[in-house]
Amino acid sequence: MKRVTNAVKILTLVFIFMIGCTACAQESGHAEPHSSTNSSQSKTSSSVESTESNKQIVYDLFNKLYIYEDDGDTAADFAIGEADKLSDKCLGKITSEEDAKEKAEVTWMKIDGYGDAKGEKPYDATYYKEYDVWLIHGALNTPSTDSSGRKYAIPGGVDYIIMRASNGEVLAVWGDS
Repeated sequence: MKRVTNAVKILTLVFIFMIGCTACAQESGHAEPHSSTNSSQSKTSSSVESTESNKQIVYDLFNKLYIYEDDGDTAADFAIGEADKLSDKCLGKITSEEDAKEKAEVTWMKIDGYGDAKGEKPYDATYYKEYDVWLIHGALNTPSTDSSGRKYAIPGGVDYIIMRASNGEVLAVWGDS
């Protein structure tokens, strides 16, 4: 029964993902234009502005999260590049914190090198109203105890993702090491 429930959840997310991609494409100007050349030029212009706006949001959040000795834009650019690897960057409107976490996990599983995010539960999700984005990240594993009673922890970092709340567009994906 649990497998059926999980299968239904996955199919629901896929359906939401497909609907969201259409909405995202229309909002960001990537949908086919329906009218004249001026409309097409306007959409291209707004798409460039949207891309620059998204980039600035990622830069701003990186500056809130990290203290860089040098220019932090390189790390932010890497995270934007990781998001660009996705064939479908829009997951549909994010309706709640739980929805953001589920969509983040689905996205991490799609990108090479982020497949172990399930081991980083519970996820933390923060909504930034001023940007209309969600920042979701995993949690470091707490130390475990081996059979002899010694405590140990697996070194490493966690995965992060920034998604626009209005349409689920993935703006950036990265992991700490």
